[in-house]
Amino acid sequence: MTKVKKLRREKTNARKDPRMVDGYSQHMDDYSGAGRIYHLIEPMLCETFTIGQKILDVGIGTGRASLPLARKGLRVTGVDSSDAMLDECRHLAGDIPVTLLQGDLLDLPIKDTDFDTIMALHVMVHFPRWRQVLEKWTAKLANSGRIIFDLHSLDHLEYMHGRRITIEELVRNNTSSNFPMHSRVGEIAAVADELGLTIKAIIPYGLFNSYSHYQSPFDGRPLNDAYWWRRHLSWIGADDKLFDFCVFLEKDFVFHLSSVTTGRFMVVLDKLPGKDANRAWLERNSQLNDILLTNASLDALSPYLPEPLDEWKRALNRHLDYQRNLVVFFFLWTSFWKNPQILQLSSFLEERHARTIEMWWEQEQLDRKTSAIARGWFRQEEVASILNFRGVNVGAGMEYDLTRNLLEKYFHAFEENGA
Repeated sequence: MTKVKKLRREKTNARKDPRMVDGYSQHMDDYSGAGRIYHLIEPMLCETFTIGQKILDVGIGTGRASLPLARKGLRVTGVDSSDAMLDECRHLAGDIPVTLLQGDLLDLPIKDTDFDTIMALHVMVHFPRWRQVLEKWTAKLANSGRIIFDLHSLDHLEYMHGRRITIEELVRNNTSSNFPMHSRVGEIAAVADELGLTIKAIIPYGLFNSYSHYQSPFDGRPLNDAYWWRRHLSWIGADDKLFDFCVFLEKDFVFHLSSVTTGRFMVVLDKLPGKDANRAWLERNSQLNDILLTNASLDALSPYLPEPLDEWKRALNRHLDYQRNLVVFFFLWTSFWKNPQILQLSSFLEERHARTIEMWWEQEQLDRKTSAIARGWFRQEEVASILNFRGVNVGAGMEYDLTRNLLEKYFHAFEENGA
């Protein structure tokens, strides 16, 4: 059995375990931390792009994407490979009318070929052969119908790692429990051309995602691997001002950017031939990628952001009047690619916020410089031999005092800051 087939079988069987289903359902009801954002954003994206009245939700799970649509009167059919998952969805649906069927995503147990919208939330990300799946689903779609699904961004992953990454490498290096399917937008456009589909939108999201394969480097390591960052994000569940700010950044900034922006995107395809439109979309995405990787000023991004831009900028700065939001913004900015200066703060921020961020950045650089000196001098070979006492380098015990001396006597940091 190939690893791809084994992966698909194990992913499918995992959903049939009642204990897994119970844990998954509890997770979908967890609004603590950044989960509060995604329980809003992902169903919202599905609802925003849904068209027509007849909806097919493949891999319906607990119904997170489509039960809200059924509550509004749309005719929802849900398919899942797991009877246990369908039972949970049926329980959560209560009196809401919804048709639930057991079946495989490649062999849908339905004869209808006139669905207005086919959606799949957190389904394609589990399976390497998403093109085959998309072909099967397209056959069940009405003319001018729509398909909505999410994938991880290979464009983003490759930029963060600085090299080309193949799907075979992802399959080989990940177990079935954590395999994350990635794709480039160029591949999505090529498949859309083959199947007679047009790209309606590919929306990046997940700025605050906690997945370990979402890279956002800070000091050479992923931001989400830092405990202090996760502690900040834990406040999202309890702090409405922070929550509103994070949603603003997702909806009014990240949604409008390109495929390199974050580790995940929502794909929206229409059943209409559109090779010219797909080429135009790729060209726009490429131009925006260039801006984000070289000179991301507000003027350069203005054609892509919500209008009117002056109101957008005022809204951003109003959010930043709240100190916790300003701290989170600072951490995100310092994690912007490999050089935060690409995102030109002065064009986004009003002077009062720009001064604070610039001061914090100077202090951050000073901290890094003094820490590097204090932690590195005693490890140099000629020094380490002198400071060796019974096999222990005693220089490590001098870090604290040396750091203070460097800041106070060499960098004059305490004098400048009034400390």
